[in-house]
Amino acid sequence: MQFCDYIQILGKYFEKGNNKGSGFIDVANLFLGGKDLLDVLYGDIDFDEQNKKIKQFYKYYYGIRKLPKSIARELLKNFDSQLFVQSLSQMPTNTKQGLCEDLRKYGIRVGEKSVDTICSDLYYKFLNKLTQGISECDNQIQNDSKTKTIKDYSKEAKAFCIEYSDYDELLPLCEIATKMHPLEKNYRKMYNDFKLLDTKQQKEVFELKEREFIKFDPNKIETLLKRYKEDLDKYNLSTRDFLYDGAKYFHRAFERYKDRLLADYNDRIYEKHMNLFDIDMPVDIGSYIVDYWENPQKNMLPPMDFMWEECNLGSCDEAKMVFYVNNFIMWSIIIICNKTKPFGFSHEHFLEDYHQTTFEDRYYYVLYLLTIAYS
Repeated sequence: MQFCDYIQILGKYFEKGNNKGSGFIDVANLFLGGKDLLDVLYGDIDFDEQNKKIKQFYKYYYGIRKLPKSIARELLKNFDSQLFVQSLSQMPTNTKQGLCEDLRKYGIRVGEKSVDTICSDLYYKFLNKLTQGISECDNQIQNDSKTKTIKDYSKEAKAFCIEYSDYDELLPLCEIATKMHPLEKNYRKMYNDFKLLDTKQQKEVFELKEREFIKFDPNKIETLLKRYKEDLDKYNLSTRDFLYDGAKYFHRAFERYKDRLLADYNDRIYEKHMNLFDIDMPVDIGSYIVDYWENPQKNMLPPMDFMWEECNLGSCDEAKMVFYVNNFIMWSIIIICNKTKPFGFSHEHFLEDYHQTTFEDRYYYVLYLLTIAYS
């Protein structure tokens, strides 16, 4: 089970708001015994700095960025199990039954009498994991007798896990590379080495790392892009059809430029539009999309239209066009989901910049986001 799954279940039964930020905060407050999460995090700092931090929390930490480990530590430090259990115990019987049913879908054996304490224990376990940067819970509440020991796994799977122990976040991209380009050479060695494992060994790698396959299907890419395009139109994020001709400027990230370094291209280029933001540095397209979405009164250009003009995409070289198209798709998917779905993307869906070094990495990551968001 993922932390986002767990929070979504609890939010459903406590009937809090649909906004992804308030939903998370409302659930977190239950575990804080009536305290307010934002007061716990920022209550002891200067008022102006506090406002800045809270704005940052909404816009980045729970929007388009990861929730930092420091926040998980604060939640853990202020966790009040007793008060939370009391809150859950007051639920009507039919509500408890529904909560139990949803938890059982994730293999958690729970009944109405134990659901309050089990929910509390699970949350505590998640917080401990999150302080280590892990968003999955191994659910020891389940039947542990079926758990394999390390010696039960193949030497090849264990060797792969050891060799790439610092790159767990790239495992979904390994799956995509294997299914998308099974016989083509990748720029990143990790993708090639994963392809050389047989199906059983690949499955063992995911088990050892306590991860699940995302069930990526190359044959559904066109459908996923169509659904994404519908959202672009729905939320007026672009009047330009930049996915024409089979989305060629998206796919050429791998087909022609997979070894190009992302660092050679500058996303923070919108200096002359800094007055739109309460910051003193150039902004990226992700920040522009957020500001466009949240401030319709500014009458800003749709984000893709703005980027097209700002970056001269109508006359630039093809590699630059490919970079900006992939970058725009990445940020727009993340923000659309975080603005329109109850809990948006969770920690495991984000890939830090240091894990995205080439066009190939970015291309596979966008395919990953498309799969998560539109399957």
